Amino acid sequence: MAKKTPGEEPLLHEIEETSPAPPAAQAKKSPRREGRAQWGYAIRGIVIGFALIALLVGYFRAQEYLSLDSRFALERRPGHNGGLRLRGIRHASPAQVSRVFDPDFDRSIALLPLQARRSEVMAIDWVRSASVTRIWPDQVLVNVVEREPVAFVPVTAEGRQASRFALIDEDGVILPAPPGAKFELPVVLGIRPRDQVVARRDRIRRVQRMLRDLGDWSGKISEVDARDAENLTIHTRVENRMIVLLIGDRGFRSRLETFFNYYPKVRQTAPDATIFDLRIDDRITALEGDTRQEQ
Repeated sequence: MAKKTPGEEPLLHEIEETSPAPPAAQAKKSPRREGRAQWGYAIRGIVIGFALIALLVGYFRAQEYLSLDSRFALERRPGHNGGLRLRGIRHASPAQVSRVFDPDFDRSIALLPLQARRSEVMAIDWVRSASVTRIWPDQVLVNVVEREPVAFVPVTAEGRQASRFALIDEDGVILPAPPGAKFELPVVLGIRPRDQVVARRDRIRRVQRMLRDLGDWSGKISEVDARDAENLTIHTRVENRMIVLLIGDRGFRSRLETFFNYYPKVRQTAPDATIFDLRIDDRITALEGDTRQEQ
């Protein structure tokens, strides 16, 4: 084992004393430098604050300018809507749509409440959806998508026994028949205006499903009874006679084709029958009071 030479331990002790101090013992930043940094942050915050104030002032001045300057006013000319432009209207009342914007005429379009006016337009008969758009400097565009009627439904006027007819769309919404308009649509019984819209929608969609399944055969149907949605009944004219067919809730096309293919034979065996039950596939049952004849 090597012997230590004289003076070796003092040399080691001297090296340890002169080594660099650990990071925790290093000198802190000078107070002057910290003060300059804090002043920099403060000045930066003041500049940002003034910039925000300037933006707000500019915004409110621009709003005031757009709201008060007559160049941005929605104008109504005599006999016309002026700056109000209506698109997509066929059966809805243009005058009724225009009245929604009565409070907005002769003032800036910047003040027009878009969402409120859109809701009011959508509450009008025949309007399914609508959009209201400002067109600078002085016009408003109203784009309307109307409802599509799919059938007639009987409605009874108050105080009257006789029924008149209204239209209905696939959402179950009752629509007033527009004057002069012509629609080649079937009459659907069993749907009443006082029913909830969900019930009306369910019945009319079942009828629509049947008509889609029938395809070209649907042109032979003049009336559908949907009072029992699980057992639809259709009215059709055959050889100048009104025939009633109980067609059920499925297989509509095949059942109707079977009936028309075999009707001449059915007419021979049951000449007075006008009601037929087709709900059993490949079978036609002629109903005559309490007598039934199957073909």
